[in-house]
Amino acid sequence: MPVNTLHAQIARRTGEDLHTLRRHGFDLLRPLPLEQMTDEDRAPLVIDWDDFDAPGSTRYQRG
Repeated sequence: MPVNTLHAQIARRTGEDLHTLRRHGFDLLRPLPLEQMTDEDRAPLVIDWDDFDAPGSTRYQRG
């Protein structure tokens, strides 16, 4: 949706002046990169500390 159309629809709904809306800078929301990822794309957000501390473990890189 073009920004001008968005501003016109917001102005119609809220009764605000188009100039005021343009000054505020309304825009369409876009998904965040994390929201666009599928479950398969995401790495687990946990660490198996036993595996992390295991001697010779190369699964997690330190530092």
